Amino acid sequence: MPRVLELLLRGPGPQKWQSTVSGTALAIDVQAGGLGRDTADYIARCMRQIAGVDAVLTSERRITG
Repeated sequence: MPRVLELLLRGPGPQKWQSTVSGTALAIDVQAGGLGRDTADYIARCMRQIAGVDAVLTSERRITG
């Protein structure tokens, strides 16, 4: 978790953080706003390089109005 948080602190920081442990697996759900697409992609690539990380999924919320 500290390595993931360190990456997110390059921006404005996470708006939501939820982590759960199931057996030996740790799942982290993070929402961070104010990141440009390039920055978000960079952070995801860095997370994928952390030892023990199996998957990093990203999504983008579009604000309409």
